[in-house]
Formats: sequence, structure tokens, C-alpha cells
Amino acid sequence: SQRIWGVAIDSQNGTIATASERHGVKLWRAKNPLLTKFRDYDAAVIDVAYHPHKDLILGASDDKTIKLIDNQAKLVQTWQNKTNVLGVSYSPDGNIFVSGHNDGTVKLWQIYPRKLTQIKKVQTLSGHTASVWRIAFNPNGQMFATASEDNTVKLWNSQGKLLSTLTGHTDGVKTVSFSADGNLLASGSLDGTVKIWNTQGHLLATLRGHQSAVAGVDFAPEAENTKNGITYTLASASWDNYAKLWHINQDSDNQTTSAIEKDSFDHDDSLRGVSFSPDGKLIATASSDRS
Repeated sequence: SQRIWGVAIDSQNGTIATASERHGVKLWRAKNPLLTKFRDYDAAVIDVAYHPHKDLILGASDDKTIKLIDNQAKLVQTWQNKTNVLGVSYSPDGNIFVSGHNDGTVKLWQIYPRKLTQIKKVQTLSGHTASVWRIAFNPNGQMFATASEDNTVKLWNSQGKLLSTLTGHTDGVKTVSFSADGNLLASGSLDGTVKIWNTQGHLLATLRGHQSAVAGVDFAPEAENTKNGITYTLASASWDNYAKLWHINQDSDNQTTSAIEKDSFDHDDSLRGVSFSPDGKLIATASSDRS
């Protein structure tokens, strides 16, 4: 009954988690909708992330907490912060998670591998000058990207060292996603564009088609190899009420990258997030229209 800020699909069983303005985290299945819900928050939940190997879900909230719940929506652990938490993401091995905050800081949380509810170390990473909205790890877990209202994307290694700053957007960056092979990074911005970068931070292409801010991007879990190169599928979600599917073509010598809009579908209000299922056959979208 309130706007939905974020959505994620479990890589193991396809369960869908949604982050809501007033109703916490809800868990769903695509063909048997609502499973259960967790409401123990004092403010909006902005983002959700599944552990890659365990039935555990992180919820990042404006109440300055990160809560860990299980697949029955029972509270497992709460971590209190001094600032609102806007984004959260697990590393592929599940031993690290990263959170983005409204004061521009990024926190790197190192977990005890055999005790996933206990934190071994927390590092606070500085560099952004405005709110950090979303985080994405590359597939091998050696790098992660952060999207910020300061108009930039930053690339960090898994130890928290800043590698590069990606500039080119003309307004705040709301979302980031790596391709499944780790070669490309997509970013979506309040400037209405999606930009495609390589992992050295070079801009490869700018996707124009949305009429408002792009709040969610996600690469499909597989790319198609052709005789001319690689074709990636990307979904983007915008405040213009539309989600779009793009084919991004990178030629075999990695010198030319082009993009074609393939399809679009709409909600009755702005979209806030988008996520592919593990097999790439389904896409979940989160919207301010409460669906």
C-alpha cells in the first residue's frame, strides 16, 4: 500500500524481496505471490540484498539500521548506524557486504565466514561528497562500484582502496550493475541516461531513451557470443514509469560498443528498481504505484 524502493531476486530459489516505504520487507514467489513480511523498521526500507549462498536477506533503512532476516522473515541481526542507509550489497562469496549512506560514506563490513551474523571488521570509506544510493560487486568479488548523488561512480577493490572515479553524468547517479562476465558496468542517473563503462573507468556508450531519472539497472545473467563480438542484455527502470530492455553490442576487439532499445513496459507511476531472475527469463520491477 506504499511505494516500493527496491527489489531483488534470490539466485538460489527465485524468491523475490521488496523494500517498501512503510511496510518493511516482503518476500514473494512469482507464481504464488506473497510468502511473508517483516515490518520491524521505524522508517522506509530503501534497498534489499540476498546472501549469495544462504537464506539471508539484508534490508537497508532510513531508520539508520541494516537488518538481517531469514527466508521466513524472522529477524536474525540488527546493525545500528549513525546515518541513514540507502544501499546494500553482498560480495559473491558472501563474506563481505557494503552499505551506502546519506552522508556520502561507504561502509565495508567483513563477516566471520562461519558466523554470518557476526562482523569481524567495519571500514568507513570516504570519497563521495553526497548520498551513496547503490552498490554492485563484480562477479569475482575483487571490485565494487558505488553510485552517488555527487554525479559520480567510484570503483573500489575488495579491501576498500579507491581505484577510480567515473565522471560523465550531469546529475546524481542512482544505480549501478556489472555484467555477468565483469567486463562492463552500467550506471543510471537523474540525468535520464544510462552509461556503459569498462572496468578501467572509460566511457563506452550512453543510452538515451528514458524521459526522466533512471533509478535501476541490471544486466541479464548471461551474454550471447556472436561471430562479431558479445551481446549483453540490460534492463533499466525509470521515473518516467517505464522499464526498458537494451541489447548492448561489443565488437570482438572491444573497441566499439553500441546499444539498441529492444522493448519497454510500463507501470502507473515511477519505477525504483529492477532485477533479473537467475535464469534470465523473468524481470522484477519495483514502483511507486505500489506494485
